[in-house]
Parts: sequence; C-alpha cells; structure tokens
Amino acid sequence: MTPVIEQLLSSMSCEFVYTPSATDSGGTDASPLLRAALQENADIVITCNRSLKRFQMDRPEVLTPSEFLRRFVIR
Repeated sequence: MTPVIEQLLSSMSCEFVYTPSATDSGGTDASPLLRAALQENADIVITCNRSLKRFQMDRPEVLTPSEFLRRFVIR
C-alpha cells in the first residue's frame, strides 16, 4: 500500500459491519452492501458500483472512489 493511502486510511474513522445475507431488503432490490450500510446507519458508501446511485436517498451517500477523493482528500 502506498504511504498516501495508508495515511488516508489511518486518519479515517471506520467500522467493520456484518453484511446481511437475507434476501428480504425491505421492499427494495438493494445490494447486500447497501442493506448493510442502511442497517448500520453509515454516512457514506464508497463503491465502484454506480448502479447503487439509482436509489434516491440522502443517507448513506453513494460515492465512487474518485468522487470521494475529490470531495474529501484532494483540495
């Protein structure tokens, strides 16, 4: 891992959470990643899966890695 990425990750607050395997997603076809983020009240989901953006919601915000870097790292 590059020093820049190590520094970024060490400065972030993050938690490992259980990803539900149940297919019941409360009436949506959300992925297990999005279901886990909703269940754990995550602020942001960083993913390359742009299809998650189709779920119109305020929280969690779905960002690609490049969107995240532009918004929070590269100033």
